[in-house]
Amino acid sequence: MRLGKFDKRFTFQQATETPNDFGDMVLSWSDLKTVFGWFRKASGGDQSSAGEERASSETFLLTVRLNSALIAVNSGRTFRVVRGLKAYDIQSSEEIYEGRRRGYLLFTLKARDDG
Repeated sequence: MRLGKFDKRFTFQQATETPNDFGDMVLSWSDLKTVFGWFRKASGGDQSSAGEERASSETFLLTVRLNSALIAVNSGRTFRVVRGLKAYDIQSSEEIYEGRRRGYLLFTLKARDDG
């Protein structure tokens, strides 16, 4: 896999509950790790003329280099990926092997309605 494709920056975030001024627990997001990745459309939806993603039903693939901080990131926990102002839910994750060793993580993402 060519590393030249890993040209976009993404931040993985984990949901945490923190108390607000009234003592109620509210959901907030904390940064887990920022990495460069290869981002592409997997299926569905249209693109605008500028090539930007739209429509929350679109599914995307994100490949990143294997990183110990991201091994635990999966769809079973409360994680998301952020690129700029756009947030994506993680649908699944998979380790990709290069030869005899693990080299990459592949995430299937779905655009969020709430950003």
